[in-house]
Amino acid sequence: MAASMTEIENTFIPTKQMAKMIKLNQTDILCSHFKDYDFIIVTQYQKLGSLVQVSQEIVLDEIHQATPVYSTKVLLGKDEPFTHVLAKNIISEMQINKPIILSMALKDTSIETVSVIKHLVKECVS
Repeated sequence: MAASMTEIENTFIPTKQMAKMIKLNQTDILCSHFKDYDFIIVTQYQKLGSLVQVSQEIVLDEIHQATPVYSTKVLLGKDEPFTHVLAKNIISEMQINKPIILSMALKDTSIETVSVIKHLVKECVS
């Protein structure tokens, strides 16, 4: 089933939302672009989940090759290593230039599901 995307244009905050069934779980994604950060909601429970702040820094290695490094901070919810890994994984393929507040409430955190979510979030943010 293809993802459906809607742009909400009658607001002061540019926002896109999309929905897709992933392994029999309704997955909703909402991306709001604020001046100083982006707010992304990824949910399979139709409610907010753990809030994680993700920011990117560029680090130069020994041969002066730029490598993105992500720092995460759990703002609300369980501060577990898996939460940090999941947030970094979802954001990893995006080109970000400002911090992201990511809300995650997922029933299924399998590799296949997270891979589809990464693609959908990248599409929603762009």
